[in-house]
Amino acid sequence: MLIVILGVETFDSMEAGLKKAFQSEGHDARIFTAQRFYRESGSLERASFLFRRACEIASRVTTGSDHGYLQKKIVRALRAMRPDVCIVLDFTLLLPTTVEEIKQATGCIVVGWFPDAIVNLGGAQFLFAPYDMIFFKDPYMVRRLGTELGLPQVRYLPEAFDETLLDLEPWGDVVEPFDVLVYGNIYASRVKHLETLDPSLSVHVFGPKRRFPWRSTALDRWYRGESLRNARKVAFVRRARVCINHGHFGEVESVNARVWEIAGLGGFQLTNLEGVRRFFSDLIPVYSNPEDMNELVHRYLDDEEERAVRAASAQRIVLEKHTWRHRVREMLALVRIDQPGKIQAGHPS
Repeated sequence: MLIVILGVETFDSMEAGLKKAFQSEGHDARIFTAQRFYRESGSLERASFLFRRACEIASRVTTGSDHGYLQKKIVRALRAMRPDVCIVLDFTLLLPTTVEEIKQATGCIVVGWFPDAIVNLGGAQFLFAPYDMIFFKDPYMVRRLGTELGLPQVRYLPEAFDETLLDLEPWGDVVEPFDVLVYGNIYASRVKHLETLDPSLSVHVFGPKRRFPWRSTALDRWYRGESLRNARKVAFVRRARVCINHGHFGEVESVNARVWEIAGLGGFQLTNLEGVRRFFSDLIPVYSNPEDMNELVHRYLDDEEERAVRAASAQRIVLEKHTWRHRVREMLALVRIDQPGKIQAGHPS
């Protein structure tokens, strides 16, 4: 079975995790970066304004949509690939009419899987698209859309851990043990919490520069000026005594990808995400404010044995139940591959 994932491939992205998991289950899985059409056509900043406007005007005349020309290119590319299943991870990428055209052109099942915080849903035009199945990682969204709006195709399916990270060449000897690790996008709410950390601690903060538009004096001494990826990520997670995983406020009842990643790598973490209790009970300590966070940091810095026990237990749960292989099996069990548009009996959960 050919499964095409619309997204951007990096080694430790969700797209890459899904691709490797489907392949391990015996399927032909590929990542199709539809976003490249927008870059090539000038829809991003790197292209000229005049060329961008020319594309928009031509699209409006021929299709009635500013981005119709680009959407048609995506449909043509997928028609040539002839997938059995197409998974869309960015709901803003395709117009509802494009989803319909993809299904008509290829006969494939189209699945939407939204891995982000609900604040990034935009105008929710995906509700008008004929997706065969829509997955959310937040139980709140499943209740609001699946149960209250009566949409049986809306289901719950959280993110997971890419267990291939465990196969990377060890990088640990290069990193000396240290107190606190923080990595990911540097949101304002994360900055406000991190600024309260004890300045005497040894702290490493990683994140992309483009999401760090202001200077925080308190973070200057800790911010490494880059993202954390691949084997270096494995090493830093394992060498940190405490990983602080401060979730975005848009995670209502969900957990972020770092919950699975830190736990799967055997790291010890603190988080503000109440949703971890759904999977880990009280193994992962949850804080509710900066004072609580700092108290937990110092408490667990002083208790190496407790950290090790909690980290090992959380890792065991992830490897037994929450890898991408587990998720793709769940997804394929829900979608009737032989009958597009049909789903297994049951209610959103």
